[in-house]
Amino acid sequence: MSRYFSEEHTTNNFTAVAVKDRILHELHKAECSPMEYVRKAEFILEVLCLTDGLWNDLSYSYKAKEICDQIVERVRQFKIEVERSTNNKQIMTRLEILRVNASKHSIAFFRLQSDKFCDAMGVTDEETRRTTRMTNTELAG
Repeated sequence: MSRYFSEEHTTNNFTAVAVKDRILHELHKAECSPMEYVRKAEFILEVLCLTDGLWNDLSYSYKAKEICDQIVERVRQFKIEVERSTNNKQIMTRLEILRVNASKHSIAFFRLQSDKFCDAMGVTDEETRRTTRMTNTELAG
């Protein structure tokens, strides 16, 4: 029987989804202050980085990528809000650093998912694997 229908695999997937939902909930609770959000998001990015193998093993790297993408989007919104209100250079700098780090993590998780997909499909041609690993920005360049 396929691993996708095994009880253990199903339990692991539900756990991964629950973890992703919990992380997003924690980020949502920190949305009242840009600096509180930065601190919490930096911690979450560190945890995602340390557990990238787990996300990859469960074929849920794209869920970790979603978290990173949501951080990037929320940071963009915070930057607009801060620019309109205080335009505090220190806060803007921290937000930009967080945005860049979250973007890098997002790309890393995208590539992990791409490699996992290639492995599952039996793609062994290195050029094909390299192309599937590329982001839209890299393909456009």
